[in-house]
Amino acid sequence: MLKTAALFLLNRAMNILIGELWQFLQDTVKVYQLTTLSSNQKRDAVILDALEHCRNAGLAISVSLLNLGIEAAVQIVNGKARA
Repeated sequence: MLKTAALFLLNRAMNILIGELWQFLQDTVKVYQLTTLSSNQKRDAVILDALEHCRNAGLAISVSLLNLGIEAAVQIVNGKARA
């Protein structure tokens, strides 16, 4: 129950913090979770995709914020997968 509440709060916080990019990160993490790439390769690929997405949307965003978003997306995606 506590894990569910924590994931809900994490999801809401990230939605407020990075908005539309949050859904993009979750979708992209889901895609890369299905590959045979290493964890580092997956993270690098998600960062590259997210930076391109941001450039196309005209957003300036730091890699550290992307890393936070990616880690949160992994937690949300993995949490939902086990629920």
